[in-house]
Parts: sequence; C-alpha cells; structure tokens
Amino acid sequence: MAGAKPGVHVVQLRPISVVESLTKGNKFIMFTDRLLSVKRHRFRFQSSQIGTPVTLKVDEKGQILYWRDQNKEMDFLDISLIKDTRTGSQVRVPRDHKLRESLQIGQSDIQLEDKIVSVVYGTDMVNLETINFVSTNKEIAQEWVDELLKYSINLLALNSSALTYLDKLFTRFSLVLNNEGKVSMKNIVKTIASNREDRKKVEKALESVGFHAGKGDALNPQKFTFEGFFNFYRHLCGRTEVDKIFDELGAKKKPYLTVEQFCDFLNKQQRDPRLNEILYPNYSLKQADQLIHKYENKAGMAQKGHLSQDGFLKFLMSEDNNLIPPDKLDMSEDMDQPLAHYFINSSHNTYLTGHQFTGKSAVEMYHQVLLSGCRCVELDCWDGKDSDMEPVITHGYTMCTEILFKDVIEAIAQSAFKTSEYPVILSFENHCSPKQQAKMANYCRTIFGDMLLINPLDTHPLKPDVPLPSPNQLKRKIIIKNKKKHFHRDEPFYKRFLEKNSRKNRAQNMSKRVRTKQTNSMAGGEGLAKVRLSEVEEDVELSTPVPEPSEPHSEESVLDPSVSLPVPEPKSPSRIALEKNLSISSEGTTETTELPKEADDAFDSESESSDSDDDDETVPDVEKESNKKKQKKILTEEEKKRRQRMKKEKGTAGKEASAAMEMSLLVNYIQPVHFHSFDASEKRKRSYEITSFVETQGTSLLKEFPVEFVNYNKRQMSRIYPRGTRVDSSNFMPQVFWNAGCQLVALNFQTLDLAMQVNLGIFEYNGRTGYILKPDFMRRRDRHFDPFAESTVDGIIAGTVSVKIISAQFLSDKKISTYVEVDMYGLPTDTIRKKFRTKIVPNNGMNPVYDEEPFVFKKVVLPNLATVRIAVYDEQGKSMIGHRILPVESLRPGYRHIPLRNECNQPLLMPTLFVHIIVKDYVPDGLAEYAEALSNPIAYQSDLVKKHAQQLEILSEEFDEETAGDDALKQSISQSSVDPMASIGGASTPDQTGNKRQNSVTSQRNVVNISPLPPSDASMSKRNNSLNHNPVTKQESSQSANSQGSSGSSQIQEAKKAATAPMTRMSSTIMGQDNGASAAVQVTKLSDTTILNPTPLSELKTLRLFQKAETKREKELEALRRKHERAREMLEEQHQMLLGKLISNQTKTRISMEKNHSKVLKKVAKEGKNVEQKQNQLKGELQELLTIQDLKHREMKASHSRSMLKLCKEHCQLELEVKSRHHEHIYDVLAKLMEANHSGHAKTLDEIHDREVKELKNRMDAKSRDHMKQLGKKHKDKQELSRIKREAQQKHVQTAVTERQKLKDILDKRQSELETKLDGIKKEYLKERDEVLLSYKKEFEDSIQKLEDEFGLCGEEDFNEEDNREDMNNSCAVHSNGELERGPHVATITVTTPSKESRSLGDENSEEAVEDAELIEKVNSEEQLTNM
Repeated sequence: MAGAKPGVHVVQLRPISVVESLTKGNKFIMFTDRLLSVKRHRFRFQSSQIGTPVTLKVDEKGQILYWRDQNKEMDFLDISLIKDTRTGSQVRVPRDHKLRESLQIGQSDIQLEDKIVSVVYGTDMVNLETINFVSTNKEIAQEWVDELLKYSINLLALNSSALTYLDKLFTRFSLVLNNEGKVSMKNIVKTIASNREDRKKVEKALESVGFHAGKGDALNPQKFTFEGFFNFYRHLCGRTEVDKIFDELGAKKKPYLTVEQFCDFLNKQQRDPRLNEILYPNYSLKQADQLIHKYENKAGMAQKGHLSQDGFLKFLMSEDNNLIPPDKLDMSEDMDQPLAHYFINSSHNTYLTGHQFTGKSAVEMYHQVLLSGCRCVELDCWDGKDSDMEPVITHGYTMCTEILFKDVIEAIAQSAFKTSEYPVILSFENHCSPKQQAKMANYCRTIFGDMLLINPLDTHPLKPDVPLPSPNQLKRKIIIKNKKKHFHRDEPFYKRFLEKNSRKNRAQNMSKRVRTKQTNSMAGGEGLAKVRLSEVEEDVELSTPVPEPSEPHSEESVLDPSVSLPVPEPKSPSRIALEKNLSISSEGTTETTELPKEADDAFDSESESSDSDDDDETVPDVEKESNKKKQKKILTEEEKKRRQRMKKEKGTAGKEASAAMEMSLLVNYIQPVHFHSFDASEKRKRSYEITSFVETQGTSLLKEFPVEFVNYNKRQMSRIYPRGTRVDSSNFMPQVFWNAGCQLVALNFQTLDLAMQVNLGIFEYNGRTGYILKPDFMRRRDRHFDPFAESTVDGIIAGTVSVKIISAQFLSDKKISTYVEVDMYGLPTDTIRKKFRTKIVPNNGMNPVYDEEPFVFKKVVLPNLATVRIAVYDEQGKSMIGHRILPVESLRPGYRHIPLRNECNQPLLMPTLFVHIIVKDYVPDGLAEYAEALSNPIAYQSDLVKKHAQQLEILSEEFDEETAGDDALKQSISQSSVDPMASIGGASTPDQTGNKRQNSVTSQRNVVNISPLPPSDASMSKRNNSLNHNPVTKQESSQSANSQGSSGSSQIQEAKKAATAPMTRMSSTIMGQDNGASAAVQVTKLSDTTILNPTPLSELKTLRLFQKAETKREKELEALRRKHERAREMLEEQHQMLLGKLISNQTKTRISMEKNHSKVLKKVAKEGKNVEQKQNQLKGELQELLTIQDLKHREMKASHSRSMLKLCKEHCQLELEVKSRHHEHIYDVLAKLMEANHSGHAKTLDEIHDREVKELKNRMDAKSRDHMKQLGKKHKDKQELSRIKREAQQKHVQTAVTERQKLKDILDKRQSELETKLDGIKKEYLKERDEVLLSYKKEFEDSIQKLEDEFGLCGEEDFNEEDNREDMNNSCAVHSNGELERGPHVATITVTTPSKESRSLGDENSEEAVEDAELIEKVNSEEQLTNM
C-alpha cells in the first residue's frame, strides 16, 4: 500500500441538492401501458386505461419520488432504482386513443411526447419497467427529467452510510402516508418483518419508544421523528456488540466517553496507518468535540464533551465513518494519459438480453449498458432481409431476434454521454455487404454528427511510436472499431483521386463564400444564394480536404474519412459494391464520378490481414510483392491448425466480411489487426492497432508470455471476449486479464454473475467514468512487471488486510439462516476464494451476530489491483442476499458499517454489515521490531536511552556488590575453622544456622539455578545468559555431588557464592518470613526438564493423523503397483503372442520355400541339368531368407524391450508423482502436529508460571497478614506501629515484585531454551522434508537407470548375436522346439515354442501339422548333410 498521494485531492462530488420546484411538486397525469412490478418492493403499478392525475414530489434529500392521486392514495419509487429518465423523441406515446385523450393537460400546441416524463427503473439491466408522467408544458418535463437522472446517478447518494439509509427508510415512512394523512404502523411492521415472531419483536420495539403498533394504529407525521425512529432501531436490533466496544474504550464505569477517549479512539482505531501525518494529520480534540456535538443528542452531554452509547452508534453509522473515502468515488485519477493506459469498462454482445443461442435482442440494452458506465459496446451487423434491406444487429447463425442498426445508433447517440463524458468505443463485428455497410456509415455520420471522431487529432497522427490520445482529449467522442482497408499513396488511383478531390475542395471553398454572402444578403437576394448553394453542396456535402502525404506507405495513406467517392459502372463484383455505395450523400443521393479500375486492387488488403512493416520501402516493388505472397502463404500454413481450433471459440467474430470503404473511412485510432507475435507488434510500434483475443487464446498467451503481454498493453490496446461455447452468457473472471493490463475486457452485461459483480464494483470508482488508470508499473516502459509475481513488486509496498465480521442488520424480512464469505481478488498469489467463511447464524435475518475471529490476508503483494468481496448468503437456498466490492487500496480501517448491494451493484435499502477492518503495510515477522521503531522513532529513542541507563546502573551495582562479596568472603574464611558450614547471614540464630547447614548445598544450587545475579541484574543476566548461567549451573551441580567430602577450597567457593547472594533474600527475615518467598521460588516447576523436551519427530510420526496420511499414500502406491503388474502381464502376453505368430509365419515361409526348392530340384533332375549347381543356388536363397527372418526376430525382441521399458518408466514416473503429491500433505500434517505439540509446551510453561505467581501472591499475602498481627501485639504505640507497618508493607511489596520478576526471568529463560529446542526440531523437520523429496527423486533416477541397464542389455545382446555368429562352429538345424542352431554359413533364429492358444489357432487340422513336422525333419537332415 503505497501511502499517501503527493497532494490531497479536493473532492468535486457534491451531495444532492433538490430544487425547490421538485420539493413543492407539480401536477402530472400518470399512466402505464402494461403491467409493471418491481421485485423486493411492496408496490405494483397496474396497466392504465386512462391517465390518473397526481401531484408528484421529491423529498428534500432527493431519496424518493412519491405522488398522491385524487383519492389521497400515495405511492413512491426509490430514486436509486431509476435507470434513466426520458422525454421528447425518446419516449413512447401510448397507442390507445382513449388513453391519449385522457392525457391532455396544459398547452395543446405542444407535442404530447415533449410533455411526458418517462422514468425507467429496475433491479437489473434486463427486467426493466417504465412509469410515465405527463406535465403541463415542455420546460417542466425537461426539468424533471434532468433533475431525477442527476439524483439517481449521484455517487455520494449511492454510497451513503448506514445512517443515511436508515434516514431514507424513515423518510419513506413519514412521507408516504395513508388516506388519513398519517404514518401507518402496520406498513412499518410489514416492511421490516414478515415472520410472526419477528413481527412481534417489531411491535414490541415500536411500543417501547411510544409508537403503538396495533392493526389500525397510525401516527401523526409531526410526532414521528427521526430520533424516535432511531430509538426504535436501537431497541429492535439491540447492538450489544457496539456497547461492548463502547465499554472497552473506557466507559465501563460510566455511561459516556470523554472527548479525550473519543479522540484517542479516532486516531488509534479509525485512522489509516498508511496515511502521511503531514498531509493527513491526526484528529484533534477540537475535531473530536465537533463530532460529539454533531451526533450526541442527549441534553447537556455534548456541552460537557461526553459521548453516549447512542451518539457513539450514530457516529459509527454516519457519513463521517463511511468505509470508502469520497475522493476514491470522485474522478481523482489522471485522465491525460494515452487510452492504452486505462482499464475500460467493456461489453460483449451488448444487444442480447439472455442466452447466446436463443436470447432476445433489445435496443434498450445499449441504453442500460452505457448508462451503467460502460464505454465499449459491441455491434454484430448483418444484412437485413426485409424490403428496405436495412442492416440489422443480431447474433449470427443462431435463433436470436434482430433489431435495426439505425435504432441502435440512435440509442447510443441518446445515452452515450449521460453518465460519463469520456469517449465511447463502438466495436463492430461486421458481416454486411458493401451496400449495407455504406448505409451503416451514413447513419453513423448523420446521427452521431460532431460526436463521431472521423479525423485523427493533429497532435496524435497515425504514425508508429506515437501514443494514443487521452480520454480528456476525446471527451464526448465516439470512436469506431471496425476492419479497415488501406492502399498506398504512390498508386495512380490515389493520385487521380487527390487531383479530383482538389477540385471538390475548391467547390467547397466557394460554397463557404456563398454561405457568407447569404448571411449578409438582403431578403431579395436570399433565394438566389440558396439556389447556388444547393447546386454546390450537391457534390461536396460529405467532402473535406485530404491532407498531402508526408511519408510514403504511412498509415495516413488511408482516404480521408470525410471524403465520399462516387462510383461509375463497375467491371468486377468488388467494383459493383464500390460503385453503388461509396458515395451516399446526406440527402440519400449518389454521386456519379468515374472510379478507375485500379481501385479494385487498391482496397484488396485489410489491416487485419496486413502485417508488413514500413521497412520494406527500400525493396523493389516486384520483389516486395513476391515476398508478401510468400510470407502470407507461410503464415497461413503455420496458423491453419491453430485457427481451426479457435474457430469454435471465436464464434462469428472470425467470419467478418471485408470492410467497405465507407466504414474504413470512419476508423482511425482503433484499427483491428490479426495477432502474430509480440515481437512483430513491438517492431511495428503502432499504438492505434488493436487485437481481439478470445479468452482461451488470451489465457494461453498470458501463461506463456506474461511479461510480453504486459509490455504489449503498455503501448497498444487489446480486447478480450468470452469464448463462443459460453452459450449461457456466463462470464470469465476479468481480474485474470486486468492483471496483464488488458484494457477492453468485454463481459456479458445481461448476466450478473460473480465476474460481472466484480466488474461493476470496480468501475464504480473514479467518478463512474468507465476508465480506471492502470498502476504505474503497467504504464511505464522502464518498469518490469510479471502478473504471476509472488514476491513484492518493485516500488510497491505489500499490505496486510484483516476483516472481522461482527454482526449484520436487516438482512431479510424472513426468518433465515445466514453466513458471510470474504474473498480477495487480485494477482494469482493474492487471490483467495472460498476460504474465509463465518459460522451460520440460524433463524435470524434481522440482527445476526457472527463475532468471528478476523480473516487475515497476511501478505497482499499488489494492493493496487486487489479487491475484497464481502457477500452474505442465505444458508438454505445458497442465494446471495447482498455483497460489496471494495478496493484494498481505498479501505478505511476501524469499525465500519457496510451497506450491501444487489447483483447489479445497486444499494439495498436496509441490509448492512458491521465489521472491523485492519489495513497496514506488510512487515515480515523478523522485521517487526525495526518497523515499530520506524513508525514511532521518538518513543523508540526514549526507550533506548532508558535501556542504556539501566545497563550503566547494572555495571556500577555489580562493582559495589563485588566489594561487599570480598568482605563477606574474608569473614567466612576466618569462621571456617570454628564452623566450616556456618551460614553467612549475621542475623541467623544457631538453630537457623543448623537448619541451613543441613540443606546448604541444595538450597544454594536451587538459588543459583533461579538467578545467578542480584535482582537488579535481571536484564543483564538475560543478555549474558551463555556467560553466567550455564557455567554456574555445572559448577554447583558438581558441588552437590561432592557435598559430603567438601574440602577447604569448596567451602571457600561456597562462601563466596553465599556472599554474593541477593541482599533482599538475606534481609527477608525482617518480616519474619525466613526466606519463605525465596524458598517458594526455589521449588518452582519451571525447571522441570520434561517440559523443556519437546516431542521428537520420530514420536510425532506415530500419531494417528500422520499414520493415516502415510497409509493413504501406501494404499495409492499399492493400487498403482497392482495396476502396473496387470499391465505388464498383459504386455508380456501380447509380446509372447506376437513372437509366436512371427515364428509360425517364418516357419511356414521357410517350409514353403523348401517345398518349392524340392520341386525345382526334381524338375532339374528330370531335365538332366546340373543338380548340384541348382542346389547351391537354392541354398543361397534359403540362407538369405533365414538371415532376414533372424533380423526380424531380433528387431521384434528389441521393440518389445523398448515398450516394456517405456511401461516401467511410466510406472516409476507415476510412483514419483504420487509420492510427491502425498509428500506435501504428509508433511503438512506433520507440521500441524508439530506446531500443536510446540504450542502445548509453551502453553504449559505459561500455565505453570501463572499458577505459581498466584500461589506466591497468596502465600506472601498470608504471611504479610500474620506479620502485621505480630507487630500489633508487639508494639503498643499507635504512631510507631503505623510507621513500622508502612515500612513492612513497602518491603513486602518490594519482595513480591522481586520474586515475581525472578519467576518471570525463569520463564523467559525456559521459553528461550524451549524455543531453541523447538527451532532445532523445526530445522530437522525442514531438512527431512527436503531430503525425503530428494530421496524420492534419487530413487526414481536409480530405478530408471536400473531399467535402462536391464532392458538396454537385452537389446544389446540381441543385436550383438550377428557379431558373434562367425565364432559359432555348430551346424544349423531346426529342432522340434523351434530353435535353429547356427553353422558357419547359416543364419540362426532362436525362438520359443508358441503357446497353446497360438498353436491351436495356427494348426487348424492335424494333417497339416503332421506334414509340417515331416518337412521340418527333412529340412534338418538336409541342412545337416549340407554342413558336413
């Protein structure tokens, strides 16, 4: 959280100020033309047959619109529900003649639509209702339309406090009266509760404040005051949780807070610690007193500076304690940055009211989306099918209904800048023919007029490396995003067009001179001037000068948008469209000027398919053209598969028609292009180019190139839209792409799901302009940002947010069970969903108290992009009651009331949450003390000075005590010859000495174990713990072991220790306690070694939870092993079968060859030819066959080894994954067990310490009382007795403090020792956790290596058989088992006998098997003879 801004923003927002004419009211005739109903409200407007005369008013605070008819019946409309107000051409005049006749009021010469005030309202953007009021004249209607819309969009009113909404409820009850003009108590009861038990509570609360709530009871409005209504609210809701806070602030014993206490509360609890104290100073007593006077209504308390419980509750619910500061709601961001530096509120398929496949299209959606603050709407344009051939807007290739393009353009012109003056982007998905595109362009020009941005600004030409204009420079401008066609200026067509256009420019200049003369001419000459002017304007009405080209091939080579080209008779289909449609004047006439044939090619390439750089100017034209064709061909081949995959997800967006020239002329700063790569876009440096990504494509790019995506969005714009498979009009989470800096994240506004709720919540801020400035690191080119960063971003301080849900009020009028969820959305590392949820409070929708432990978001890496969503749900139906989207950067800490919103981000009147929020900069645990010193350096410095003084005192006291110790040592040495074990205490009696002699060693040991230094040296003993404590303990333990045979030197050491013992213990006998307190401390249980020995990891692993986690892993591993064994057996069987088939086939082939050879030899013998020569030839063929068969056999075995190796490797990989996956869970369980065990040891220490402190206090108090009684018996003088008692009491207090400090020192020492041991176990845990994971990987690598050695060796042996073949001297023979022995010249094949199954499949009849066996034996005998 970056801290305070360089300067304090002066809030420009102003509260509602209702004009007097609206509070006094006007006469109207009200009518409706259909059944109207509003959910969640208790009024219903019926269809009108005739108009109803009413008096229409607005309350003084601009909260409700209410009216009274002639029957004195009253009704109202919450102004926050008003979506739009209309009059004139925007309203719909009723068709019913009788109804129109009843609406005649006021001046009859004024059109009825000009006198109608049409109010559109609703709780979402689809289900809207309208109520109409007819005024007496046009001025009154216009005033009501303007004022009501101003009140309904007032951001301060929409973000009012809980107290303001309570006042609105009171205003509604006090102004909407019954027929008798009184406040109906029944109406109050029904509004607040519908359940019988809750109604009784409401009635009881009303009666407790003097409002009788019987069936017919009503109250005079003058007696119905807000103070009484607030007291009713207090009695009904109780608010005991606020009273508890009130008491904790210091009002436990008195019913008020002082001004000092209240000021301290404001500065410590309610102030944002991130604020700069100079720019945002602390509250002063004067300001606190002003707040007390503002909210304290009890007589006399404010004058005394006292704040009562009711006044404190009012402040917590007031505007002065609102959750979001007004400067965040105001337009407080810099609006002079380029367009690409803003998140822009964007819509997808704006025309749809529901389903993407069967939904209805509505012009009203464009009104509502623009009024909600959206600045980018989508128009899917298609050719019309009616007789007029008007272009329509619909979802192509679906069953969605159609709406006229012209109606949509008119709606956009009416509503574009009602709620925001900043530019609107029209995203065209154009499927129209050139003729209808010409109509579309003409409608845009004529209807939008000056609002349409046609020419680029002079300060921001369309050139590379020139940024886009800012929102301030484009105020009240409409920008077209559509495909654009380009042509180069060196083409002959363009030169002739410039020449022709220059003649038109001269004609236009003449028309301007004619206009000037017409203005100054007399009435007689006006007619002639008009005729001449019309003659000139007939050709030049849509023509403006075209600037001369400054650079060849630049993006400004597009025809000037305002120029209209007339077209002659065409020679090709593309020329037909150009001829008919390129030049339509505003009167609808078409100019006829000859267009050269070259125009066919001049507009062939569109900007979306052109990706050439300006660097190709030096390349010859022929070579350049060929390079372009090759590049286009290569790109098409590379992206063909990807585009096919994205085709379904893109929907109709990938099937747009070619852009006609008229529409191209309207495109300037937002030119769509195909995306090739981030590097290509970086080279082009064209900020005016934009690419639309379907959400899946955008996600892929974000995962693969996160930093490049962010840098891309620093320079130019990108648009993300939902995938085509979201037929239910659902939305993706926009935060994903905001993290990458994407500007236009288009959502389906008709679906108010979670994503849309977040979108509406975010864009409510910055004056609801629809533009949110991106963080600095997303705009500056010298800053690096990774949206997947998990560490602190450079220059941004991470934050910590804590939200405690305390209670809720008026969640529902029903008896429901509720719970609250708190989520955070931001970077992936900051996003936390479905984790924090309160308990369920059953059967209480009026005032549930949750009082949960705080939900802590420990480290928010990027608060600039993080938002908190708090939502309340009905447990039964799991439906959302209300929610709120809150930017982390703007949260105010402290106790706050949060008025809830509905799904459309409209304020709910009654439901609120009471929470406690803590926001602060994130500080790592190790730097907490350092951060505390930085936050309060003065206090830290003063504490440091005191610490230094104490350390100096320790040194001086230690020197004095050492001197005293030497004197005592000498004395003990001199007395050792008389009584070596005598006590050093001079006040001890012989009996006491004897007692001490018996227990001297043990007592000394215990004392030294507690504190080896005097009490004043407690802090020094801590600092020098390793220097003093351990050596003394070892030494004294050795003395204890050898106490019976102690020598003179041991007596000297013992005496020296006794001499340096604390003086308070030696003098404790003054009170007659005989070191009783010290003895109590000496036997402390804090020294018990069992407490300081935390459970080792080996024992923790025997616990049930850990064993359960390991068992789960082993079960999964065992299942995996069984599965692998089955797979391996199946693979081996498959290999065996394939090998058997191969052997069978090879044997058959060889036998068949042998048969053929036998026949050939017989034939040769009959013919009388050389049999031996032929036999040698046939043997060579057989040798070749056997060689081939042997090779195939070995190849199959190698293939089988490889497949088996792959299967085993996959099994090892799966085992590693299972172990790794369970490793985290198992050791998380072990960590939880370890933390629980460690906290138990620490808790045990604290409990022992607290118990012993309590026991020590009781013993010392008892002994003090006994001592006082003894003193009373001993001393009879009252004054002397009083003095002695005071001294004894002081010594008692000092002793008690000293002993408690000793116990505290022991506790600190034991805690330190325990922490050291616990840290050792934690280190052992971390080390073992890492080592086990490494062992898994090592075991995996060893297994893989073993498998590779095993199967690789098999493969090598198979392939090395050929090398060893020459060394084999055995003859080759085929045996009955299928083995062929090698000879020096015969290839060898070694196989196993086929299985029974394969043998049965191969040997279909026994006769063939017998023949085969005989042939095999014959071959064996022949081969043996051959090899002899």
